[in-house]
Amino acid sequence: MRPTFYLHWTATPYDWIRPGHYHSIISGDGRVHRLHDYNVDLPAHTYGRNRNSVALSCACMGGVPDPWTQPPTDAQINSLCAEAAAVARSWAGERIRSRWSG
Repeated sequence: MRPTFYLHWTATPYDWIRPGHYHSIISGDGRVHRLHDYNVDLPAHTYGRNRNSVALSCACMGGVPDPWTQPPTDAQINSLCAEAAAVARSWAGERIRSRWSG
């Protein structure tokens, strides 16, 4: 069965990198921190939907009192999209590559 991708934000500062919640966390500079293998079911990133899923998250939206003082950076959005695409390609194999490469 194909996994479901969940794209999150952590509601933390840009440098918050902690294992246990997400498979990968993207820091404010766009660096992807792979914390868990994508085949591992994590217990708590999305209530009731953690089985057979991939959790990618941007460390952002942690501004107090206004979360929007620390919005996702352009670098985070670019890295989040690139990482999701790379994981999807790796699991789909040549089928997805040949379909989209012309």
